[in-house]
Amino acid sequence: MRDVLPEPARASHSHVDLTAFEIRFCGKPCPRDSAQNKLFIETEFLALAQASEGFHRATTSTPAADRLTLRNVRKAIRLTLDARAIEPELKEKICNSMMHAGDPTLATRLTALCQLISAPTLATMGIVPETFISNVVVTRNFYTHAGSDVKSKKPVKGKEMFLLNQRMRALLRGAMLLHLGLPENQIGEVLARQATKWQ
Repeated sequence: MRDVLPEPARASHSHVDLTAFEIRFCGKPCPRDSAQNKLFIETEFLALAQASEGFHRATTSTPAADRLTLRNVRKAIRLTLDARAIEPELKEKICNSMMHAGDPTLATRLTALCQLISAPTLATMGIVPETFISNVVVTRNFYTHAGSDVKSKKPVKGKEMFLLNQRMRALLRGAMLLHLGLPENQIGEVLARQATKWQ
């Protein structure tokens, strides 16, 4: 993907300077910590998390044995619920919650995407898998599940979220290019540049 930022905006990012990002999305520099600036970064984060999850889902198949086991479990739960005096609405909620019981978690999906790329390339991208995955999962849960418990770990915000977005985008791009058959030695440098250019 070609970088469409004007040269002057690109020139001043020896430290994290969001001006180029703001010009790209707002059409002009936004006031620091403005609601508009924050909204773009958060929306981009959620879109990248969803895209990563969707890409993994689309390129990974669940073994037939696992599907059969889950189908049998759901059938057994349905029979148990039918044998009890439970409100139909609650019964339906329980059955619906079982529909995705066998799906991998976001952490599992991100781990699989990280495993597609070698450890040395991930390091040049500024991705330490354990920290990266934890940050993405905690932050995604905070923004998508109202009332999430954030006592143990705080979600990433502000500049750190902006930088996390760059690493997520580079990881997803790398996974896609590898899926298309490009060798890692041809794309590693580009991925590292994309993931770290704003640091």
